[in-house]
Amino acid sequence: MKTSSLTVTGLAIAIVIPLINADCNKPAFYLGCFKDTNSRDMHGLGIQNGYENSLMTVEMCTDHCRTRGFKYAGLQYARHCFCGDKFGKYGLADSDSECRMTCQGDPSQNCGAAARNSVYLIR
Repeated sequence: MKTSSLTVTGLAIAIVIPLINADCNKPAFYLGCFKDTNSRDMHGLGIQNGYENSLMTVEMCTDHCRTRGFKYAGLQYARHCFCGDKFGKYGLADSDSECRMTCQGDPSQNCGAAARNSVYLIR
């Protein structure tokens, strides 16, 4: 599979985001673990705690955001889903391991952690 890459540069960080081919069958692409606060990095839904579901999975969140027209989905604290067209104002987490809380609906998937978003690019 051919891929290209795009570099997005922030205040103190640079993130390399692979551009995914149209023939790739994955509906979302994991971008990394990002910091959050009570002011919320991703607040496209206009809900302080995002969309919450006790059976949350990566697919459930990315589908929820996709059907509402957003570019990015963020999963937090095993059951919360946030949507937005931008993210990262609080920066990357120090380590991807900070987003290792398992999703309540699928323990084989990671769904962020407290004040940490597992962010996905929605295709």
